[in-house]
Amino acid sequence: MDTQEHGDALDAIALEDWQERAERLARHFGLEEIRIRWTVGQATAGDHNPAMIDLPLWLDGRQVGALVIVSSDGRDFTGGDPAAMRRLLLLREALERELAEHS
Repeated sequence: MDTQEHGDALDAIALEDWQERAERLARHFGLEEIRIRWTVGQATAGDHNPAMIDLPLWLDGRQVGALVIVSSDGRDFTGGDPAAMRRLLLLREALERELAEHS
């Protein structure tokens, strides 16, 4: 395994670990209806899509991927429900804190 392959394998392990953390936090905040996945590389334009949130993951000073939280039906997460919006914001804040602490 060359250095690049080794780095890619470590990145994949880290991404899988963060996906598990994100799913656990989503359940904690009562957001079981969302899907969580990782993208490799730069974050996408989730800030412009109400059905998607991107949180970048940095390892050793480089972005290796982004956590993408997607509503299960592809529409806005909250449907205008203030309680659902609050849970989503709490999830995002919790994930941002964990990412900041571990990157």
